[in-house]
Amino acid sequence: MADILGPSIAEAEKYENAKIGFRAAFMDYLEREVDPPGRSIMPLAMKTQSSGPSEEYIFIGDLPGFEEWKDDRKMGELAAHKIVVSNKNFASGVRIHRNEIMDDRLGIVGQRIAGLAQKARRHPDDLLMKLLLNGFSGTAYPETGDGLAYTGQLFFANAHTLEGGAATIDNLATAAFSESALEAAVLQMRGFRTWDNQDPLDLNPSHIIVGPKLEFAAKRLVGQQLRVRTAGDGADTNIHYGAFEVIVSPRLVGTYDDYWFLADLTQAMKPIIWQSREDLTTAAQIDWSSDDMFKRGQMNFGAQARYGVGYFDPRLIVGSAV
Repeated sequence: MADILGPSIAEAEKYENAKIGFRAAFMDYLEREVDPPGRSIMPLAMKTQSSGPSEEYIFIGDLPGFEEWKDDRKMGELAAHKIVVSNKNFASGVRIHRNEIMDDRLGIVGQRIAGLAQKARRHPDDLLMKLLLNGFSGTAYPETGDGLAYTGQLFFANAHTLEGGAATIDNLATAAFSESALEAAVLQMRGFRTWDNQDPLDLNPSHIIVGPKLEFAAKRLVGQQLRVRTAGDGADTNIHYGAFEVIVSPRLVGTYDDYWFLADLTQAMKPIIWQSREDLTTAAQIDWSSDDMFKRGQMNFGAQARYGVGYFDPRLIVGSAV
C-alpha cells in the first residue's frame, strides 16, 4: 500500500530538490542581506564561541596601574566574579503544501523562505535588545535572565560596587535625550575609575543608541558641522560633530521609544556577551509517510541555532529609561 500511495521517482526527486533548494535559498538570503549601517546593536557584544551547554566568564577586576618598582610588585587583589551564560535553542519553521512544490510556484515559496531567513537574521538583535532593556528592572524580559550584573546590582544601576574595591560606578542616566543629557552621560563615563579607585578607566564614549523617535535628534546633534545660534545671525561650530556614531534600533519603540544609551565600543571588551554554540542550520521533513504529508500534503521546513547572551561590564555603557 505504501508503494502505491508513495511518490513516483520523478516526484521524489522534486521533493529532494525542494529540500536542497530550500537550504540554498535560505542561506543565500542570509549571506546576501546585510543590516544597513547603524541598524544593529551587535557591535555592543563581545562575540565568543561556546563548546558546552554554558560557559563561565571570570571577571577578576582591573589590572593595577604601572608604578615605580621599589619593593614588591603591585598585584591586583580583587575577588573573582563569575558570569555564567547558558546556551538556548532557537528555532522557527514554515509549512509548504506539496502542490506548491509540484506546481513549481517558486515565487510564493521563495518569499516564505526569505521571510523565515529574515526572522532568523533579526533574532540576535531582538535578543540583545531585550537583554539591555531587562537590565533596568530585571522583569521586562525575564526570559533573558534576572537583569543583574556581576556586581549583584541591576545592569543599569546608580551604585555598582565590587567586593574588595573602593569605587562606586553609576551607569544609570536620569534625563531625556538632549545635548545636555548626552554631555552629562559623557562626563559620567569619563569619571569611571578602576574598582580599586586608583586609576581612571580612560573611557572614550563612542556610540549613541536610540530608537526611531530619537533618531533625527541624535543625528542632528552629531552630524552637523555648524549649528545656527538661537539668537542673532551666524552659526557656531558643533563640538559634537563626528564625535559619536549613532545606532538606531527599530526595537526601541512603544514603551521604550524614549530610552537611549551611550557606550564605549573602542575597548577590547564590550558591555555584553554574544555566545555562539551552534551556527544557524536548516532542516526539512519531506517524508511521504509523515502525518503532515499523508493527511494534509504538507512539508515542513525549518531553521535552528543555539546561542546565549549575557552581561559583561556595566562600566562600558550608560542607559537612560527616562
